[in-house]
Amino acid sequence: MPAGLTESHHVVFLAPEDPLTPVPEIPEASDPSFQVGDLPVIDTRGNVALLADNFLDMAHFPFVHVGTFGAEEAQFVEPYEVRRDGFQHIVEITHAFANREDPGVEAGIRPLIQQRRLTYTYTAPFHLSLRIEFLDAGGVNTIGFFLSPRDAEHVRIFSTLYRNDLDGDEARMKEAIEFEMAVVDEDLRLQSRFDILSVPLDITREVHTRVDKTTIEMRRILMDLVEAAS
Repeated sequence: MPAGLTESHHVVFLAPEDPLTPVPEIPEASDPSFQVGDLPVIDTRGNVALLADNFLDMAHFPFVHVGTFGAEEAQFVEPYEVRRDGFQHIVEITHAFANREDPGVEAGIRPLIQQRRLTYTYTAPFHLSLRIEFLDAGGVNTIGFFLSPRDAEHVRIFSTLYRNDLDGDEARMKEAIEFEMAVVDEDLRLQSRFDILSVPLDITREVHTRVDKTTIEMRRILMDLVEAAS
């Protein structure tokens, strides 16, 4: 392929000039133990950086996602660290959650409240993934989230699920995709109503809390990318 044009996990990446950021990767995409399910491509009114900010925000679950999975999510986020490597960063956090998908709960084998490990990977400018490891029930659910701006107020969303806990069952994957679409819809109902569709990269122009460390680092990376490109 020509310089600046490549493919990774069935997504084509184009850099009009010499690329400054690494090609995003999702290891689960090349792991045959994972079942792959693509969500329908979504076109929405929104700002690409605001949508990335929302994906990385670990504090909005019990407020925005009450209708899907957030009703019993903890409203306190444990302290965490952000590991940055150039134009990427990784955040890992383990917390308790209500695992309603686990058939072992109904069977009385495991409790409803279980532990899971979340690993967020952000690659500038707008490629994100979330690896969810179910530490009690076993299995991994990874969500790939690639944002492509169409213009200043519209974004195209490409998203894929990678699951190794569905036993290859296409009906269960279809249910997982429908559930994830409902989760995304909760986000977009809020995001699409924003009056100001922009994200200030200068972190002093907004009020942040400690839980915003991952989205603050995203702003710093984008600022560095803008400076490198110019």
